[in-house]
Amino acid sequence: MTHVRRAGPRRPRQSDIARAAGVSQATVSLVLRGTPTGMSLARETRQRVLDAAEELGYVPDPVATRLASASNAMLGLYTFSATFPTDVAHSYYPVLVGVEEEAAAQGQDLILFTGSARAAASADDPAAVRRVRVADGCLFFGRHVPDEPIRRLVEDGFPFVYIGRRDEPGVPYVGADYVSASAQVVARLAGLGHRELRYLREHDQAPASTDRERGVLR
Repeated sequence: MTHVRRAGPRRPRQSDIARAAGVSQATVSLVLRGTPTGMSLARETRQRVLDAAEELGYVPDPVATRLASASNAMLGLYTFSATFPTDVAHSYYPVLVGVEEEAAAQGQDLILFTGSARAAASADDPAAVRRVRVADGCLFFGRHVPDEPIRRLVEDGFPFVYIGRRDEPGVPYVGADYVSASAQVVARLAGLGHRELRYLREHDQAPASTDRERGVLR
């Protein structure tokens, strides 16, 4: 028995919009890309193009859009773990909410990248990190950062910011002042009359762990 695979409906193209609007394909491209030349066209012409695109359900190809404008209004968010934390009690949760709210305010789509890429052996595999290049820029967060793929992003001038203090040269970051915060917690406990404290920390050399211990000892 022969099985025939039926093709799905063809996606509308700019040539389809041009025929529906009665204009050239070049005019359609100028209008949809929002170029200065496109914006200077007659308002009626631009509206016919936009109406035809809406009627046909046209969705621009993100790859082609990026090649044409060097931007696709997509912001990446990468975690060096298998999943993003969804528990509201997790320390990363308010960070995720803040990123999502600001991305929406800036008119950016948000792409979530995790360390579960099929093409990579682990979250710090260069193949996993390279995926973020489909976005215009990326935010990284997680306790441990792989040196090599991050260094390559710095060398290539790819825009990114790490959430959490980093010591590597050239790595832009935004981080909490864990030293002062930890010192204030201990001072508060001492002020309440506590005289013996025991401090437990992660058994690693992550900057956040080191900074918290510095604050406690201070």
